[in-house]
Amino acid sequence: MVKSIDELRHDRQKIKELEETRNKALALSAEVESLKKQLATEKADKVKIQQQYKIAIRGLDATSWIEKGMAFSKAGKKKEAVEAFTKQ
Repeated sequence: MVKSIDELRHDRQKIKELEETRNKALALSAEVESLKKQLATEKADKVKIQQQYKIAIRGLDATSWIEKGMAFSKAGKKKEAVEAFTKQ
């Protein structure tokens, strides 16, 4: 029974981490969209906006690898999980 409770706590932690990762992905997606609009309308700060855009895209990619790692981990595919987590 203690083991079951510990597993449940561990799963809750994973769920919390996944929710945080998804929230980060949503925020980064919104930032990407905002930067796309700025690029379309603003010419003067184009280089700065492009740099911010690239940073947001890299963050979104890292978030995707974290989600993949969590899915592999939950499925018991430890090797694939490690590979996904190290691609960040």
